Amino acid sequence: GQSSGVIIPESAVTIRSGQKVVFRVTGDRSRAVVVEGIPVSGKRFLVESGLSPGDLVIISGSGAEEGEIRIW
Repeated sequence: GQSSGVIIPESAVTIRSGQKVVFRVTGDRSRAVVVEGIPVSGKRFLVESGLSPGDLVIISGSGAEEGEIRIW
């Protein structure tokens, strides 16, 4: 069957406390968001719940923290 969701780079997904987490950017802040999904081809990840189309995420999730960020 067809899955629907948001495709993001697999590197954006990190494991925190046993859950898959991405860091969503809103304005000048990042926030950890628990997501559900599956890896897909091309080092990408299909987020089936937790993100909406158009959400910005930090691509390097493993080194990310919540809080204020600077957009270059």
